[in-house]
Amino acid sequence: MEAFSIIPNNIIKPIPRPTPTPTATVDVYDVITKSAQMKPGLSEDLMKLQSDINKNIKYVLGSADQKEEIRKQEYEKSEDNNNKEDHDR
Repeated sequence: MEAFSIIPNNIIKPIPRPTPTPTATVDVYDVITKSAQMKPGLSEDLMKLQSDINKNIKYVLGSADQKEEIRKQEYEKSEDNNNKEDHDR
């Protein structure tokens, strides 16, 4: 005995699959060289950028002299507190 479909064959159509399109491969080195905003090597722009970065770092983190001064002040405060505690006993 043969099974018959209730749905006619002309209604059921296969879904077409999309054909994959190959993606273009781009060399990373080409992208870097084309999109570079500064020329390679030492230039005035690079030196100015580096000096601006150093100024910002000193402003945010403080210079070594400022850090040393703060450490001395904290040490003196802790010594004063230790002397007061010993004297109170």
